[in-house]
Amino acid sequence: MDLTQELYDAANEISEGVNLSDKTVFLQGDSTNLSFPDNHFDGAVPVHVAMNVPEKATVYAEARRFLKPGARF
Repeated sequence: MDLTQELYDAANEISEGVNLSDKTVFLQGDSTNLSFPDNHFDGAVPVHVAMNVPEKATVYAEARRFLKPGARF
């Protein structure tokens, strides 16, 4: 997920270039206000989120909310 269209497009392009587009999903959005249901994902991989978002506590609270118990982050 990225807030900008440019980085969202770049992620998809790179994924296609290395033949991983069938195994990856990228979204454009705000990591402090996600529409995922509670306890939905088995894991998430944050890359550069904490250093680029001033509301770090909100990002981590969202992750706790949408990740299943015991999920990896």
